[in-house]
Amino acid sequence: MATPDATNEVAGVVLCGGRGQRMGGRDKGLVALDGRPLAEWAARALAPQVARLCINANRNREAYGELGWPLCPDTVANFPGPLAGFLAGLGQLVEQPGTWLATVPGDTPRPPADLVERLLTAAREAGAPAALAHAGGRRQPVFALLHRDLRPWLEAALAAGNPATGAWLDEVGAVEVPFPSAEPFAGINTEAEWRRREAEGV
Repeated sequence: MATPDATNEVAGVVLCGGRGQRMGGRDKGLVALDGRPLAEWAARALAPQVARLCINANRNREAYGELGWPLCPDTVANFPGPLAGFLAGLGQLVEQPGTWLATVPGDTPRPPADLVERLLTAAREAGAPAALAHAGGRRQPVFALLHRDLRPWLEAALAAGNPATGAWLDEVGAVEVPFPSAEPFAGINTEAEWRRREAEGV
C-alpha cells in the first residue's frame, strides 16, 4: 500500500487504448474474467495506490464509462500505443494537484499492491524523472511512473515518430525497479491465455 504522501502525489491511468489485435479485435479491457472486465480488475488494484485515476480508452467508451472512473482517451490519432496513453493520463495533472503518474495496462488483472510505493521510492532515491518495473528477467515498461514535467518530452517523442515505450523511458533516464515475482505482471493478450486464466481463476 502506498503511503498517504505518495497517494496524494500520484494519479493513475489504466491503459486500454489499443486495438486488441492479438485478441481478434476484441477490446481486451472489456473481456470478462471471473465476471468482471479486465480493466475493472486493474483499476480496482491501482485505485488504493493513487489519488485519482482515469481509464485510457479509445473504443467502446460508453462501456468503459460504466465502470465508474473518468475516461482519458488518446489525444493523438490512429492508436499510436502506450506512449499516447501515458500522455492522456498526464492530462490529469494539468489542472489538478499531483506530481506523478502511475501506469498499468488494462489487460493485467492483478498488478502489484505496492507498485506505486516501490516505483516512487526508487525514482526519488535516484533523482530520476521516471521509473519502470523489472520482473521475471524482463522489463515491464507499461508498469511505470512518470513525473509531470516529462509531458513536453512525451509530446515531442510522439510527434517525431512514436518510439518504443522502453526506448523512450531509457531516453528520459528512467530507473528500473526490481520486483520479486513476475506473476502480478502477467497480462492476458490472447484468447488462449484468457481461457486458461478463466479456468484457473484470477
